[in-house]
Parts: sequence; C-alpha cells; structure tokens
Amino acid sequence: SGTVVVGVGAEDAGRVAVTLAAAPDAGVDAGARLRLALTPLGGRGGGAPGLAQGVVRAERLPELLGALGALGVPGVPPAGPG
Repeated sequence: SGTVVVGVGAEDAGRVAVTLAAAPDAGVDAGARLRLALTPLGGRGGGAPGLAQGVVRAERLPELLGALGALGVPGVPPAGPG
C-alpha cells in the first residue's frame, strides 16, 4: 500500500496548518478525508486526492488527529475514549 503523510505546522495566532499527502496507491483521498475531519471541529480545508491543506485551532489538533485515524488514514491511531 502507498504512503500517507500528515504534516503539522507551527502554531500561529492560535491556529495550526495541517497537510495530508497520499501516494496514488494509498487508497486515501487526502482532500475528502481532511475536509471530513476538519469540518466538525470548526476548521477549514480540503484539496486534491493526493494533497490537501487546512487549518484548525491549536487546541483541537488532538481531536483532528483522532478524527483522521477514525476515518482510516493509515498510521494515525483513532481517538481513544475521554
């Protein structure tokens, strides 16, 4: 299976930039998955199947990573209870 990479930028004005990149053979639509994970958290973003970018409030970053895991992004564990 292909490689998927999640990148997190430095905090700026209480927000962090997030990038999700997926190889063509990864079976992951980066734009769709990132948009699905960001929207309920009040973030914004999206992009193409291979590369997506977005922003979310810094305090919501752990929730975003958990949401990406729950959406089946390889290598990102889903959020645990609590």
